[in-house]
Amino acid sequence: MIYTVTLNPSLDYYLSLPALHPGTLHRVQDAQLLPGGKGVNVAIVLSRLGVPVRALGFAAGHTGALLTTLLREIGLDTDFVTVPDGMTRLNVKISTESETELNGAGPYIPSDAFEALLCKMDGLEPDDILVFTGSAPGRPGTARTGRAPASPARRCVQSTRAAGTGARCAHRCRHDRPTAHRSAALPSLPHQTQYARTGRGQWSDG
Repeated sequence: MIYTVTLNPSLDYYLSLPALHPGTLHRVQDAQLLPGGKGVNVAIVLSRLGVPVRALGFAAGHTGALLTTLLREIGLDTDFVTVPDGMTRLNVKISTESETELNGAGPYIPSDAFEALLCKMDGLEPDDILVFTGSAPGRPGTARTGRAPASPARRCVQSTRAAGTGARCAHRCRHDRPTAHRSAALPSLPHQTQYARTGRGQWSDG
């Protein structure tokens, strides 16, 4: 099983406009609301390739509940820690001749929620693969816990700017980004298939 960890997942709201003029009213031509976050994106692709994968991370408030619902609707196995306060961040992506992004900070994560995530990571088996990506929620005051996970997973990849607890979680991973030859070692991935994300946030072949 491959597990992905996303400390600060999101709902990404994609808006298409012919042009963006600050300070004026705009009529949106097209809109899509999609789950986001680096680890979530990795889990979606692996799931669509038929690779057993489970998404871990934090979900807060109504947006967190909607994120979990959207992921389960597309058949993704999730096991998020529910955060009692705040909301999973909402990112707005405005597409015109270029793309403008407005990214939320994410919720306050208390230390007991971090501990609950570490316990889930502790439960990995030696043959599991852990993918740790993204950044920790940026809201000031996010709690930290002192320990690193005791995950026995032997294979682990991380790509993160997380500090504090996030860094300690990632410390169990080999500190590198996956290269092409390392990615080729992932089990059951059809090498001839490539998945890319389009500007509107859709996953497609190519």
